[in-house]
Amino acid sequence: LIDHVIDTVQRNLFEGGLLVVAVLFMFLGNLRAGLIVALAIPLSMLFAFSGMLPHAPTSFPEYVMIFMKQRT
Repeated sequence: LIDHVIDTVQRNLFEGGLLVVAVLFMFLGNLRAGLIVALAIPLSMLFAFSGMLPHAPTSFPEYVMIFMKQRT
């Protein structure tokens, strides 16, 4: 079941990425510009999360940390 779910998620991410590039190509009229914009979104998320990783305990407000401790 888990392998099936992982395969479904991978397929959906791939199809979603293709759809984003296709829509950007339609609006921008240039495949290169569409690919650049489509790559900018995941790369910005990657850099944002990697920048927050060294400061993970202090990057959350105190009330979020208290809530997380109560849930465990």
